Amino acid sequence: DTTGRGGAIFSDTNVVNISINRSTFDGNSAANGGAIFGTALNGAITVVNSTFFQNSVTGQGAAAFSEDQSINISFSTFYENS
Repeated sequence: DTTGRGGAIFSDTNVVNISINRSTFDGNSAANGGAIFGTALNGAITVVNSTFFQNSVTGQGAAAFSEDQSINISFSTFYENS
């Protein structure tokens, strides 16, 4: 959805923590946060050993974008996101 937020995952104010391991985010699209968008004040999104491939946005954060929420990404691969 190129008009929305978070093509694969949208975390709003009611979400506490999200943990993602060994996942692929491929071909997602949104206005902001092609794959992941976080806006929860009380929690974090943690992504480990994952791949972000060909995610796209019309605004900001081709792979991930946060307004207020912590997004921690480690040991992951990013390519061809725009």
